[in-house]
Amino acid sequence: HKRLLIIISGQTQVTFLVHSPFTIFAPTEAAFTKLGAATLNSLTSNQLSAILKYHVVQQFLLIPMITSPMNMVTLEGQSLAVEPSMGVSYT
Repeated sequence: HKRLLIIISGQTQVTFLVHSPFTIFAPTEAAFTKLGAATLNSLTSNQLSAILKYHVVQQFLLIPMITSPMNMVTLEGQSLAVEPSMGVSYT
């Protein structure tokens, strides 16, 4: 999650986050590690913004609010399944 915060804080292309309630389903540190530092460092602001939109839904959620499986759509238009057990998968 630390890398996600660094990405967000260093970008001007993430203004979509200030206009409405939202929830970020943050990738794990392992996901960033798997991607690799060279790849992360080579991404443009527009690419980072697009990637971030795959992890954001335009709805405010807290963990206790997820009491049954939910289907959502990310800001990038991808279908997202959220389970009460904290499992998230793209469909």
